[in-house]
Amino acid sequence: MRSIKDVLLARDEALRPRWVYLMGYWLLAAQGRFFVLLLSELGLEEPEIGVVLSVSRLLNVLAPMAWGILADRVLGLEVTMMLSVGTALCAFSMYAVPRFEHFLAVMMVRSAHSVFLSGLESNLNAYCLAHVDAPLGTAKEDLPMARKKLYGRERAFGAVARALSNLLLGVLFDVTGSYKVMVLYYACISVIFIGILGLSVARRVWSDARGYEPIQDDNIEIEMTEAVTLDGEANKDQDFVAGAKAFQQPDAHSQDVEEKAGLESAATCIGLVQNLSFLFFRDTIGSSNLILALSICTTVLFEIPIFAFAKSLLEHFSPAALFFIALVSYTVRVVAYTLIPEGDGAFILLCEPLHGVTVALGQLSAVLIVSDIAPEGLESFAQGSLLAFKYLGASLGLLIGSDAMKAYGTVLTYPALAASTLAVLLGAAATSTLAKTEEQPQEQQQQKQQNSGSDEEEGEDATQKSPFMYPELEKGIKVREARERELLDLRARARNRIFLLQERVGRGELSEREYRMEIHKLKEAVNRDAQRLIFGVSPEQAHARDEYLQAYGCVKWSEQAMQKIAALGPIVELGAGYGQWRQELAQQHKVDIIAYDDYSQLYLPSEKAREETGVLEGNETVLRKHRDRTLLLVCPPPNEMASKCMSAYRGDRLVYVGEGRGGAHADSDFFNTLESKWEVEEIIDVLPFSECYEKCFILKRKPRGWFGFLWG
Repeated sequence: MRSIKDVLLARDEALRPRWVYLMGYWLLAAQGRFFVLLLSELGLEEPEIGVVLSVSRLLNVLAPMAWGILADRVLGLEVTMMLSVGTALCAFSMYAVPRFEHFLAVMMVRSAHSVFLSGLESNLNAYCLAHVDAPLGTAKEDLPMARKKLYGRERAFGAVARALSNLLLGVLFDVTGSYKVMVLYYACISVIFIGILGLSVARRVWSDARGYEPIQDDNIEIEMTEAVTLDGEANKDQDFVAGAKAFQQPDAHSQDVEEKAGLESAATCIGLVQNLSFLFFRDTIGSSNLILALSICTTVLFEIPIFAFAKSLLEHFSPAALFFIALVSYTVRVVAYTLIPEGDGAFILLCEPLHGVTVALGQLSAVLIVSDIAPEGLESFAQGSLLAFKYLGASLGLLIGSDAMKAYGTVLTYPALAASTLAVLLGAAATSTLAKTEEQPQEQQQQKQQNSGSDEEEGEDATQKSPFMYPELEKGIKVREARERELLDLRARARNRIFLLQERVGRGELSEREYRMEIHKLKEAVNRDAQRLIFGVSPEQAHARDEYLQAYGCVKWSEQAMQKIAALGPIVELGAGYGQWRQELAQQHKVDIIAYDDYSQLYLPSEKAREETGVLEGNETVLRKHRDRTLLLVCPPPNEMASKCMSAYRGDRLVYVGEGRGGAHADSDFFNTLESKWEVEEIIDVLPFSECYEKCFILKRKPRGWFGFLWG
């Protein structure tokens, strides 16, 4: 049976995201659709309400990002959210003061409250992605994806809170006859939120003061992971200014532009219906406050299963596909609203399941899309930017839509919004189709080749025709798969041993010095066993791999490979490590080469690393200014680093040194890009370590077509 601590706290001792969502959405309900009715009670008309809401959202184009910076760089997520809730409470309390019951005062209070509360709304998702418990035994490089898949499960608690809070508000409004009771409700929930989250933070601070903190030794974790997974150099956190600029101003080639534009366009269409629909339901259709509250409950009933089964959905659909479904659902729902007869307000409940689909899939897909394109170390900033897109679109929708509702009525305005959303959908589909037309001729040619060769190679797997699949690698992968269970057991035993040692430190049974000595012994043992399993190295030769890495990097070059690469100069190398390949090319072959690494795996300070290796500090963003150089990638890590390089690089020549598809380097997206947009000119043998299968691939970019040419 789980203890209360396990129920309330995540493994990192932070309050579990589900409880933060539960409290947070009790608060956010106070600025939901019922809030519009409060503004109406204060004497504002529809155009004035539209202006008040749009101005506050326009201010929030910048506020969520500022809160994200505060969380990422200064205060941390929890303190930032408590500060946000406290300041928002001060602003919201002004609605209880009679002198603030006029248009200008209401707009000022609403703007301040919205700006302050955006610190909570923008950081909730970042908090979840940072603290949700991934399954035990998850490798460090797999943690981000594992947490994203579990995001929906935690977010479902926010949906439940939204339903309960709106149901409670609906009853309170009907009983009291005033929407101002929302101020008292808001104050109570704010105090509870700050108190519980504050106690969670205080508990960790108190534990630290007592001298016990679970030792988070990242270097140990990295070394253990490298030992059993063949990891190479991983990407380091981007410099804040460069990272923020890259996120806010993505290159025109990047899919990030289309994704952000889609989010903003959809927010513009949804903004009006989301914020002014309760006025339409109450004043035109004749829905009671209880029906309005039940409409939200109905919405949430369809949100909860979607969030709960988000992991399964993401295994079958991409975030972009889920976003598309959300917009289709929205379009149908908006048209259905206009078909409800006056006086039959209860019929809105039949439309709200579609609202649940829109909210759940829209939220899930948007958070994950932004998380995928967020620079490392700027996760809160990125989620704040998502909220900024939402507010910018909603502001435009409110400014345009509130006047349109007054001039033309809801029956005309809502279908127009549905048509606008449909235009977004068609535009996205057209863009996707246009992008694929460049690849169709090549795909057709490949299909013809496969068909013509089917008689000679009947039964052969189509993937074997790829230049990145070759017999020795296929055999090696099968051997690795057979040993995978042993590797996983080895890693699990090492993790458990580290955990037990940390517990002994916490109980005072082991000193810090003794802990480090035990960890050193453990690393030696893990390294020895991993060398045997991965490379077939005997215990007596346990250091042979280390000596090889020190001399050549992850793979040793051949003279033929060096001559071919030298002929393609000038060169830019990314993920250069300690610069062994750079040094060989520059000194022995007199090649003009610039090498970069983010230093995440170099155990040297940046200044010293530059001095001793000749490798500059930088990540994939530096490639945008080196279009004139051939890109050299030597054994990129098995994550998205190589794919990011291909998105950033604008040149036409590439040298990839590493294993092919399914091997120890790069990811499937990288090889998909090479197979669809690049052509292999030559494959050259190198001198890999025992039971490794690297080759040197010389590639040139395929003709980009008119669409690629226009984008440069």
